[in-house]
Amino acid sequence: MRARWLVRMTVYVLILSALWAGEILATSLPQAPPAETYTVPKVFHIAGIPGQSRNARLTLILEDKKLVCEKKGVRVLEVPYERFRRTQLVSGARDYPEATYIAALATFGIGGLLIAKKRKMDVLVLDFVNERGGRMGLVLQLPLGQGPACKEWLAQRGISVEEPEPAPAATKKP
Repeated sequence: MRARWLVRMTVYVLILSALWAGEILATSLPQAPPAETYTVPKVFHIAGIPGQSRNARLTLILEDKKLVCEKKGVRVLEVPYERFRRTQLVSGARDYPEATYIAALATFGIGGLLIAKKRKMDVLVLDFVNERGGRMGLVLQLPLGQGPACKEWLAQRGISVEEPEPAPAATKKP
């Protein structure tokens, strides 16, 4: 009985040591470098992707050679960087009317004050040429703070991103 247990334990130790050695061997082998991408989840589509509604949630993926928009793991738009004509990054705001309505109902009207609250976002505006030579545009709202990182990523790939000057303050007429 004891001999059977000793044999069984020896086999387990040999199997574990072989697995451990294989793991070390697998990690010491040269591996291909990971593909360089920059991913921005929870992007709002405003305009520019055929078949996608306004305010659809997308994932923006900036790869080495192209921009990709995915919805639920399906690529809905791919644009190589060489087809970009103009890229702009502007500040924007977004309000949530559904959440305001629900808050107003839940708090007996006091939550309606949320209607004045807007969430700031970065807006990425792209002008590009499609496969058939036609001019297209794409407008995406990025979570606040993701715009500068996207700008830096694109600048490293030779894409210049413009940031328009803010509009001058309105003056009152005498």
